[in-house]
Amino acid sequence: SNPPCLMISVTRRGDGTKKDTLLNIEQTREFVVNIVSQAMAGAMNQCSADYPHGVDEMSQVGLTPLPSVRVKPLRVVESPVHLECELHSQLEIGDGKVGSSVVIIGRIVQVHVREDAYDQGRIKIEALQPISRLAGASYATLGNIFELTRPSHPQA
Repeated sequence: SNPPCLMISVTRRGDGTKKDTLLNIEQTREFVVNIVSQAMAGAMNQCSADYPHGVDEMSQVGLTPLPSVRVKPLRVVESPVHLECELHSQLEIGDGKVGSSVVIIGRIVQVHVREDAYDQGRIKIEALQPISRLAGASYATLGNIFELTRPSHPQA
């Protein structure tokens, strides 16, 4: 899109209060999305523990902070891709209680891609080794990767 944007969803805690991620985005109007590779899965999961407000999760789990270029929140050195974002908009889904979430749309203002995951203008997915969250405690790694070239006109 123009401007380039991404979307994340932040659910509320089990008691209905806002998570630190959402509080920080609302306060600073900035955030960084660090793409999680398979090698980071354990540390990423440990970051999701219910730490008290103000605790630096990165230092607790052994991840390395890195200053951002365009926003104040830090990046994670171990991540192969960092997307620095400014808050574009947010939308509360639900009644603001337990089970509700907030959809955050961020305008991407800076992209960083680790050198070994980039080649001739394209991200090398195989080098990225991203994981995805499915539901609950379930995650997935990539299976077979294939391409489908977009047709130039619809078939009759």
